[in-house]
Amino acid sequence: MCNPIHAHIPVPIPLPKLLGRPIIVPKIEQPTDEEVLKYHTMFIDEMYRIFYTY
Repeated sequence: MCNPIHAHIPVPIPLPKLLGRPIIVPKIEQPTDEEVLKYHTMFIDEMYRIFYTY
């Protein structure tokens, strides 16, 4: 949204911010595909939870 008089100056609007539950990921030197998939799935599940909750 822009101010019609000063089109190059944006109008400040509130932006919602949401934080999901933290995902504890241990440092693994050589992660297996299964370990990567496990934490990726946890991340995607949390993103879906946030999206469909709010």
